[in-house]
Amino acid sequence: MLGIVYNDIAVDHSLEFGIPQPTDQWDRNIKPAFQQQGVYNFQLSRFPKNDLPSGGMSDRISPSEMAMIFLEFRNYPFRNAKIWIKWKIYEAQRDKLIFEYSSPVLRPKNGWNIWSMFLYSFIGHFGWEISKPGLYYIMAITPWGKARINFQVGE
Repeated sequence: MLGIVYNDIAVDHSLEFGIPQPTDQWDRNIKPAFQQQGVYNFQLSRFPKNDLPSGGMSDRISPSEMAMIFLEFRNYPFRNAKIWIKWKIYEAQRDKLIFEYSSPVLRPKNGWNIWSMFLYSFIGHFGWEISKPGLYYIMAITPWGKARINFQVGE
């Protein structure tokens, strides 16, 4: 099954997945846009390899960015906590961790009780990112529950 397999995160939140919109002038204060949202089947041939720079401090999201997850919490109970995002692939009857990212959940500021993060996967640059066809999934692990998104990558 492709798509959001389960989402039992028990606080008000948004969970989005899809292809990020490439841009050369990304404003970090604004959520990156989706070119296509709710897409769970990708083709490697559609994404150019090694289109750099991208992400980080470059203010650019290149066409090499295949998949992006966006997670936002609203009105959440603050506590010193972390969120983990794990990208995995099914290989030879087992799951293999490709990439893991964690971030602290920050205390709300100025009366806003909203916290968000996004993470995207580049094609053909780093060895730990998507580089071959297969069945992949993303786990979002939070203090308030977990979510899983399955997706497929073809040639």
